[in-house]
Amino acid sequence: MRRSAAAYHKFTEDEIRQANGVDILSLARRYGYEPEKAGRKAVHMKHSGGLYIFPENNRFFQWTGPDDGIKGGAIDFVMREENLSFPEAVGKLIGKEYAAEARQVTPYEKKERGPLVLPEKADNMKRAYWYLVSIRGISPQIVSHFMNRKMIYQEKRYGNCVFVGYDAEGTPRYCSMRAARENSSFKMDATGSDKSYPFFHEGTSDLLIVTEAPIDLMSHASIAA
Repeated sequence: MRRSAAAYHKFTEDEIRQANGVDILSLARRYGYEPEKAGRKAVHMKHSGGLYIFPENNRFFQWTGPDDGIKGGAIDFVMREENLSFPEAVGKLIGKEYAAEARQVTPYEKKERGPLVLPEKADNMKRAYWYLVSIRGISPQIVSHFMNRKMIYQEKRYGNCVFVGYDAEGTPRYCSMRAARENSSFKMDATGSDKSYPFFHEGTSDLLIVTEAPIDLMSHASIAA
């Protein structure tokens, strides 16, 4: 569809209803589809990979193929066939030119990540250890392993569990916190965390297992141990 320099046009609800009222079966024929009967209410398009049209309510549904699950009315059908935006498809169906509204685009400026700020460590890790072992059911040996590697510790101020990810040089680059309380959903990343250096464990096989959080990793390790 050629776009003119016409003023921006915002389509009314009546115009949208008019566009969706255009017969989809006729549209399908215009796009080169050949209909064949498939049932009382549905018409199947030959060689379409599962495109069905429902004349009774003027809708379509794609059962298979790369567009599997796509459905809708006349506007959606034109958007799909010609890769048009919603207003472009409406304009095409009712015979009106559509010119996109001029918008001022602000260039994206990537913000520099500041240094990682690790929470202050508590004098001991009793609360974090209790939470991970007694409440989350993680093997004591696995919790101790990560605590000895300084990948888990207890925050001094609130007693949260702190999980740390390091780079190849052993510098902390990522930190997430989780409340060490049974009925709390608190969790957050520390300021300056870089998720490309996650909390991880390197095993001995070639199998890669991705988990959502450090506790999930340790839970899987406890089951697999």
